Amino acid sequence: MRIYIDIETAPAAHWTNTQIADHARDLVPKTHKRPDTIAAWLAENGPGTFAGTATEYRLGWISCIGVLAEDGEAPTIIRGVSPLDQGEVALATSEARALRELGELIAKTKAAILGGPPISPGGDVSRGGLWAPQFVTWNGDSFDMPWLHRAALKYRLGALARELRGDLALSPSRPGGRWVDLMRSWNYGNPREYAKQSDVARYLGVAQPNPIDGSQVPGLWLDGRPDVIYQHCAADLVELREIDRVLRGQ
Repeated sequence: MRIYIDIETAPAAHWTNTQIADHARDLVPKTHKRPDTIAAWLAENGPGTFAGTATEYRLGWISCIGVLAEDGEAPTIIRGVSPLDQGEVALATSEARALRELGELIAKTKAAILGGPPISPGGDVSRGGLWAPQFVTWNGDSFDMPWLHRAALKYRLGALARELRGDLALSPSRPGGRWVDLMRSWNYGNPREYAKQSDVARYLGVAQPNPIDGSQVPGLWLDGRPDVIYQHCAADLVELREIDRVLRGQ
């Protein structure tokens, strides 16, 4: 069975203003020597350097986790950190709760397909000759799935970590493995070629209405508008499933 996964992430909301400023200064190009050129660079690029922490698992936070079963009617959006969370402890509490909800949702999804009671995350899923789920993403081999797996380890959610990665400790994304990255399929395995999901969806004629572009997510989170992010995540998942159906000749 296939489970479509998409995460949206927030920047380093636990940082102080001093940390934000220091991070921006660390990224000033070394070719900029004069104070005026440094100041000009910071004025133009400083805000973007903070938003960029949303793409770094060591600094950012999970804003939401979107899940859609292969035959599901609609995506489920698990809410992660909130703009209302104050401080690192509150952010971590929200993120850990979202991951636990993900584990519970995967267990229920497997049980519905295999029959019988919910199976604990990481548990035996070979009943009836059906095996563990494959997690289908777009560019997820390098972003969504490693982020989720590392976060599960961070919060000592070992069962979820095993569920996400399976027993393929060295290569979960190999053919037949747990992770299916449709961008890799579209690019014929070329690791140097990047393709936007929305561009491919338009090319294939399966694009879905989406309120925003993914690059707007960090700014919307900082502006206190997570609901728009949830809508974006849901639309991405429906579109991802449609792309998968085309690629599989369905």
